[in-house]
Amino acid sequence: MQDDISNFTVQRGLILTLADGREHPAWARCRQEGNFCVLTPSQLSEVSGAASPTGRVYLLENQMLFSSLCRRSRLHHPLVCTSGQLKEGSWQLLDLLSQTGCQFYYVGDFDPEGLSIADRLWKEYGTRVHFWHMEPQDYRRAISEKEIAGENRLRQLEQIECPALRPTAQAVLQEKRAGYQEALAEQYLEDLRKREG
Repeated sequence: MQDDISNFTVQRGLILTLADGREHPAWARCRQEGNFCVLTPSQLSEVSGAASPTGRVYLLENQMLFSSLCRRSRLHHPLVCTSGQLKEGSWQLLDLLSQTGCQFYYVGDFDPEGLSIADRLWKEYGTRVHFWHMEPQDYRRAISEKEIAGENRLRQLEQIECPALRPTAQAVLQEKRAGYQEALAEQYLEDLRKREG
C-alpha cells in the first residue's frame, strides 16, 4: 500500500498537465490564484507532465521560509518545498520537471543534512541544479550559535562530493556550527523580485 500522507510535496506556480496535454483543472486554479498546494504520490501519478512557466523552480528545504515567500509576494517563479529530506512526492515532481529541461535552484540549511540534500540533488540532476546562496560567505551571514553535535553528522560534511559545495562544507566543518536559511530570507525575496523584471 502506498503512503500518501508522509510522502507529499508542496508546490506553488507549476503547470501540471494531464495525459491529453490539458492543464489539470484543480492545480491550474491554485496556480492562477497564487496558492500553494500539497501533492501526494497518488495525485502525481495522474499527472503526465510538469513545467515551470519561467523555466526554473526554486526548491526550499524549509517550510517556514516557503510559507513566508508565498505570503509576502505574488511572484511568478514557482516554488517547491521539500520539508527537509526529499520524499517520494518531491522526487516524482522533480523527475517530471527535469524532462522539460527545468532548472532547479536549491536552498537548504548550512548543516550536514541540508548540504547532503544539495549533494544528492546534484548527483541526480547534474548541471540542472544550481545552489542559491549556499557559498561560504552566505554561511557566514547565516551562522548561528547552535553547535553541530556528533561525529557521524560531521562526517557527512566530509562526504560531500559536489565541487561547488565542498568549500561550504569545509567552512561548516571548521566552525562546527549550523547556519539557517531563515537568516537570508530578505536576500531570497530580493532575488526573486529582481528576476521578475
